[in-house]
Amino acid sequence: MFFLDCEASSLDETFSFPIEVAWGHVTSGEVQAYLINPGMIAEWTDWDPAAQAVHGLSREYLAGHGHHPRLVAGEVWRALRGQVVYVTAVEDKGWVDELTLRTFGEIVAIDWRNAETYLLDLAEKRRQMLKEASDRAWQYLNAQGLYAHRAGHDVRHLLETRRILLEGFD
Repeated sequence: MFFLDCEASSLDETFSFPIEVAWGHVTSGEVQAYLINPGMIAEWTDWDPAAQAVHGLSREYLAGHGHHPRLVAGEVWRALRGQVVYVTAVEDKGWVDELTLRTFGEIVAIDWRNAETYLLDLAEKRRQMLKEASDRAWQYLNAQGLYAHRAGHDVRHLLETRRILLEGFD
């Protein structure tokens, strides 16, 4: 499972193109990032100074430091084909599609998903884990005859909840 983000020449949905693509593996934390030289594709002419002001990448900088789009598309292909990839915006998928279509004539088969939905689901699972740990801590303290609504007991509850979370739910 991966997270992916792109920077683009503009936000024009029809004519913009990717100028940087990065992805990170959720488990290992390893991140791959590639600048793209837009001068290698004749049709990639759309450039918005407002977008450049946001990402800070000029066409001149990319010409000197960016990789050929075919190389970047190949890296995307090798790393992400058949994988679950979470993006923050549908435009990111479109820019990866543009990159791979321009260089390979086909779109990389990726299971695209929304990162915000994933993170909200993850936060909900963590909230449920915290509630379960808190409940278990109260059960433990109540079994020892310690009851709520006293400062010392509440502190013991927090300490026990932390212990349960750190040790897991075995």
